[in-house]
Amino acid sequence: MRRRWLIPLVFPLFGFECEYFDDVVVPASDTQPPMLATRMWIDGDERLVLWPHEQILDAQQAASLLIAPAVYDSGGAMRLDVQQGVRVYCHDDDADPEEGQQTIIDLFPRSENQGGGPGSTVSNGLFLVGDVFDLTTYETYCYSGFDLVEVAYFWEVSGRDFAGNLSQMNGSVLYYRP
Repeated sequence: MRRRWLIPLVFPLFGFECEYFDDVVVPASDTQPPMLATRMWIDGDERLVLWPHEQILDAQQAASLLIAPAVYDSGGAMRLDVQQGVRVYCHDDDADPEEGQQTIIDLFPRSENQGGGPGSTVSNGLFLVGDVFDLTTYETYCYSGFDLVEVAYFWEVSGRDFAGNLSQMNGSVLYYRP
């Protein structure tokens, strides 16, 4: 029941400006996991995805993107983590037998947290602003003679509240060479 009425309330909150989050008092107990969201700009088009209501299964042709993950919890958001990476897949049709090449680039993890505990006043939300990626620039990772097949930008977001409840979501966006 709680999640049904949170959707209309949280949707405007995830404009991801500090002004959209409120100060709350951390309760002595909390059994509900925090809510996660990822605000994305893919080739200039904005999109908002909420968890646990919607998973990101995005396989569209995208060249540039930016993600801004956030965590929300009515009893206070303690920590937000994001791990990002890029996978480049290339192929050589002329080789006999044909060859494929995969390169995985792990990016530095990012996190935001706040201190507190039961009875303390904290923010009910935290957010991070990711880097802008131009997936077309990863073509240089292909070996000589190999052609780019796709570049996948992928991420995993986790959020924790002060009771230790954990939520996780992941997603990816693909770029196919035109």
